[in-house]
Amino acid sequence: MLIDQFIENLKRAAKSEKKAAHSSKKLSFYHNEIARLSGFESWTFLLKHLQEHFGTIHVDPDTTHIRDKVNKAILKALPLTRQEYVTRDVRAFVISNFEKVKTFSAPNKNTENGYTHPTVMIKNDVVEHFQAIYPAHMLEAAINAIEEEGPWCIDDSEDMIDEFYMGSW
Repeated sequence: MLIDQFIENLKRAAKSEKKAAHSSKKLSFYHNEIARLSGFESWTFLLKHLQEHFGTIHVDPDTTHIRDKVNKAILKALPLTRQEYVTRDVRAFVISNFEKVKTFSAPNKNTENGYTHPTVMIKNDVVEHFQAIYPAHMLEAAINAIEEEGPWCIDDSEDMIDEFYMGSW
């Protein structure tokens, strides 16, 4: 996930929580609550830390513990909209690792799912990636919602391109 996407998801989550709470508190209260429960003094320090350690392109796999820590803090900081946040986070993971069959694959009447690419189950990958971060019941709800948006398949276009170029040697 791009760090900018991650930060945008945090901002959106704070805004959703404020709206759901019908609160007169400023949005900065919710931002700071996320930061505080993540172990940072303020939202500004959290953003600064994320941008310094992760840049603006991709999250470094060696430092994903910060992201995981923030995601765990969301569960406490945003009690009214945490399921919405978890579903968005899981959806971002699925979209970055899989493709929707109906938009990626050509129709094929001779296959079980009606497309040229086989359907893959996303559950095991999602659980493996998020089980240490989110409770099982929240993951299950997110997976169910995202599976309804599918079916999903694996993007094999790079493999096909490599085979095409290798075949012309």
